Amino acid sequence: MKYFVANSENLPFENEQFDSVLGNLVLMLADNYENILKETYRLLKPGGIAGFTIWGRKDKCNNWTIYGENLSAYNIPFPGDKSPFALHFQLEKVKETFASIGFKNLRVDYTTLVADTYNSEDFHSKFKNTFVELSIEKAEEDNVTKYLEAVNEIVKARVDGTDTLTTLDVCVLIAFK
Repeated sequence: MKYFVANSENLPFENEQFDSVLGNLVLMLADNYENILKETYRLLKPGGIAGFTIWGRKDKCNNWTIYGENLSAYNIPFPGDKSPFALHFQLEKVKETFASIGFKNLRVDYTTLVADTYNSEDFHSKFKNTFVELSIEKAEEDNVTKYLEAVNEIVKARVDGTDTLTTLDVCVLIAFK
C-alpha cells in the first residue's frame, strides 16, 4: 500500500485506475463534496466500489454533547457555515448527488464508533475533530481554556460515574460505478 498527499478534488491518477476508493469522515470537510464524488467516479474502474463515511445521527453522538454544546457555551464558532452534521442533515440531497454522478446501488447504513475515554486529553486524542481544531485556532485564548476545562469536567464526571464510553454515530455510504 502506498500513501499520497494530494488534493481530493484533483488527484494525480489516470482514469479508471482503482477497484475501490474509500474516504473516512472527509466529505463533510470539503468545500464542495460533489467534486470529491466526481473525482472518485473518474478514478474507479467499471464495477468499482466507493465507500464514504460522514457524521451520522446527532442524537446518537454523545461526543457531540461534549464538543458542540461547550463550543457554543464559550462562543467558539465552527469554521465557516459548517457543522459536522451538515451532510447528514441533507442526506437526501447527498443521495441524489451520488446518482446524478452515475453511481449505482447506493447503500446507506449506520454504525457507532465507541471508545473508552478517561480524561479530556484522552477524549481529544481519540476523537480528534478538524472542526473543533479549526474553531479553537481562531478563538480567544480565555474561551479555549474555559472550553477545555468544561470538557475535562464532563469527561471526569462520566468516568466517576463509570460511564467511560464515548460514541460517534457514523453514516456509511457505499456505491458502485
